[in-house]
Amino acid sequence: MLLESTIPIKVCFALLSALNATHYICNAQLFQSVNIGASKMYANKVSAFNSIKYALTVMFSRPGFESAIEAWRYRTRHNNTMYDIYDGQFWNEFKDRDGNLFTSQARSLLFTLNVDWFQSSKRTVYSVGAVYLTINNLPRSIRYKKENIILVCVIPGPREPKDMQINNYLQVLPSLPMLLSKFVLLCS
Repeated sequence: MLLESTIPIKVCFALLSALNATHYICNAQLFQSVNIGASKMYANKVSAFNSIKYALTVMFSRPGFESAIEAWRYRTRHNNTMYDIYDGQFWNEFKDRDGNLFTSQARSLLFTLNVDWFQSSKRTVYSVGAVYLTINNLPRSIRYKKENIILVCVIPGPREPKDMQINNYLQVLPSLPMLLSKFVLLCS
């Protein structure tokens, strides 16, 4: 998995809802002041974000990657039997902005966004989150290998965030389709 940079979370955008439907701002302290000779501000949490464009560039530069993402087109098909995501209705009917069948284009990647949590150490209770993309076009046998997974970001602990808090991390993802549509032009 490739990581390009880390970005401190500067602003808490969370608008939280109370049970009585009133809304209030999170107001979580994002920075702390540390005085070591001179006062400096340090972020309480730093999250690592990966460049999806860079990760895809590395993947497409690997020998055999492009043929692997197209291998699904030449699989043996069995009527009324689903072996993988390719056999599902969504895969076969998903359309692009122009109404064309999305998977009819070469190198048309379909992703699954995954969010998972793990305990980073056996001796402490500290959960770390991983947001990652898997490329559904790849055969199942290699789809979940670490070199074929794009780590989008790492969410620091010590606990799993609440739904509203996790949205702060995931807010970078709505730009993903636009970024990928530009990436297609680069690889064509």
